[in-house]
Amino acid sequence: MKRGIVVFICLFLVAGVTGFSGEKKVAKTGNIFPEGNMEKEKIVPEKDPQMMAVPARENANGWCGNPKDCIEFVKDAHSGKLALKVKSTGKPVWVNRFVPVKATEGTLTFYYKIISPEKEGELIFYMVPWSWERCEVDQRSSVSVSVKEASDGKWHKATINFYSAVERDGFMLAPRIATEGASEIPAEWIIDDIEIFPASDK
Repeated sequence: MKRGIVVFICLFLVAGVTGFSGEKKVAKTGNIFPEGNMEKEKIVPEKDPQMMAVPARENANGWCGNPKDCIEFVKDAHSGKLALKVKSTGKPVWVNRFVPVKATEGTLTFYYKIISPEKEGELIFYMVPWSWERCEVDQRSSVSVSVKEASDGKWHKATINFYSAVERDGFMLAPRIATEGASEIPAEWIIDDIEIFPASDK
C-alpha cells in the first residue's frame, strides 16, 4: 500500500513539473524571408535615379542598385546555386531590397565574403524602416563588416537586431559601399542566405 502511494506521488510531481515547464515555453518564429537564399531573386529598376536604388512600389519584389551595374547574381554561393554580389570601384554604391516585414523587432542574419585590394575598411548593411508614402520613417538598424576579417575567402555570418515601433510598410534591406558611413574602397561583397526572424512571443 505504501509503495503504491509513493508511486502515485512521484507521478503527480512529474506531471506537475511537466505542466509547469510547458507554461514557461516561449513560442519561436521561423524565417519569414525565404527569398533570401537568392535562388529565385531578380534585379528590378529604380523608379527615380534621384532616390538612389528605390524601386517602384508596384515592382519592388527584387534587388535594386545604383549604379545599375553594381549588382549581379553569382554562382559562388553559401548554399544553393546563387548569391548576390554588390561591387564598387571605390565610388558610392546603393542597393535596396524591400521586404514587407511588419514585426516590431527581431533578428536578421546573412552570410558574406568580401574581395578587395584594400586591407582596411568597413562595409555596412542597413535595415531601413520604410513607408512608400513617407520613405525612411525611423532610425536604422545596421551591422558593419570588416574588410580585413572577411577577405580570407571564407564565409562569415553577420547579425542585425532590429527594432521599429512606428507605422510602416516594411524595411529596406540596404547594403552600402563607399557611402552612408561605409569606407570609400573598391570591393566586391558577396551576400547569401539572408534570414529574418521576428522576435518570439513573450
